[in-house]
Amino acid sequence: MKELTLFETSLSLGFKGVDVNINQRVEKGHHRIENRQVYTVPVSQISVLHEQDDWVGLKTVVMVVRSIQHWNKITNEVQFYISSLKSDANKIGSAIRQHWGIENSLHWTLDVTFHEDESRIRSLHSPQNFALLHFSNWQR
Repeated sequence: MKELTLFETSLSLGFKGVDVNINQRVEKGHHRIENRQVYTVPVSQISVLHEQDDWVGLKTVVMVVRSIQHWNKITNEVQFYISSLKSDANKIGSAIRQHWGIENSLHWTLDVTFHEDESRIRSLHSPQNFALLHFSNWQR
């Protein structure tokens, strides 16, 4: 993956010679501390992406590095995104965070309303069939 090599190499060199935008946030709550670093690089800084011409309007490649301390356990995650927005780590980081906030609240709704975490429907086509039934009832 070229993005991984680009970010790994650039990070180890302190992004010397690379037009990078960086935003870091630390959030505390729910017995955890999350340190999130967002790095955005304009596509013009990347020599060649695989089938780049297929991504009309592509302007930015994004790497999000998250370190989460929950009680005495620390987990690390790295996620990559592509965007048609200009390279602005603060704006793109906020958009990513808002997206996951919506995603998390939807999962909470499904769990509380439909008790999905308690469901024992796990075999054959049952999960898909019941998901369709839940969705069709939700639309009314």
